[in-house]
Amino acid sequence: MGAFDVADLYRAAWVQAVSTLDHWIHRELYDRAFAFALNSSDDRPAKFLGIPVSVGLVEAMLRDEAVREDVFKSHLRSRFGHQSFQQPDKIKDALSYISDVALWPEVAKRLHQTPKEVTGQLVDMAKRRNKIAHETDQDHATGKRTPITDGDVTRVIDWLQRLAEAIFKAIGPPPAVADTESVNGVRTKNKWSRQDIDTAAEALRGTPAGTAVAALLAHADANNAQLKGGSSPYPSAGVHYVLGGHRRSLWQLYLSAERPVVAISLNPIASRDQELAYRMLEVLRGEPTLDAALLYPDDVLVRKHPDFELHKLGESPRALETLLAAFDLALAPPKTVLGDVNR
Repeated sequence: MGAFDVADLYRAAWVQAVSTLDHWIHRELYDRAFAFALNSSDDRPAKFLGIPVSVGLVEAMLRDEAVREDVFKSHLRSRFGHQSFQQPDKIKDALSYISDVALWPEVAKRLHQTPKEVTGQLVDMAKRRNKIAHETDQDHATGKRTPITDGDVTRVIDWLQRLAEAIFKAIGPPPAVADTESVNGVRTKNKWSRQDIDTAAEALRGTPAGTAVAALLAHADANNAQLKGGSSPYPSAGVHYVLGGHRRSLWQLYLSAERPVVAISLNPIASRDQELAYRMLEVLRGEPTLDAALLYPDDVLVRKHPDFELHKLGESPRALETLLAAFDLALAPPKTVLGDVNR
């Protein structure tokens, strides 16, 4: 090959294997914690019940059924997203929020090793990963890089796969998410479909609200967004766009006959990019109809899901255009500075 050291591919695979375990632990934490949050009938770990939440978060989860998952997981990401779950103690602490099991003894039984052997092996793999990522895998005694082969990496990948399977079995199956059957005594659907939303939108045709919802759905379709149905008594859905490489809810529709509205997911947006949330608010406040609906200071609104009545949007083309412009801010790729290009 000559142009590069093939061993660097093995080093990259080692780093990715450990990072994959890290990513999977995060996902298990978020998914299982969300399921526990919805299902109060299950026995839940004491540490889960100790996760601090704001009144704004509780308010958003109670009101916005279509975006409960986004809201709660965004909160968890703000609390745990910066943490690295590669070391045994960190993994044990993360999973203690969703399971009371004695993690490493249970995992060790399934791997037919002792807890000390399992955690020691994981520590060694994580140390080598950090050495590759931060020190170019150099051996300080010789000044040369530590040798690595395809067999070394294959053994790491295989063992980490078995470790993840053992962890999954040790903590047990994920808690079931209970279906919502009624809201205030009214039976609800488990999930509204896109067809349900289109039917409700068609019923508004010829009205200002119908004009607004048609423009909103057209924007979603033009940007390959996906609708995730809510479970309220009236048609509702969270509208998910690709934001920062992941599908996230950007806005929600609530098509009740009395007051159809669109709500913006400022709380989840701010948890990932607070500057973006404030810039979106700045755009919205520049239009009088939208500004009049923003009843709280900006530092409060970024923790909420402010909504706008569809009929008012339909009566004001400028307001509707401004709202879509705020959405486009979230869809714009991040600016690249010269230094990034050079690197």
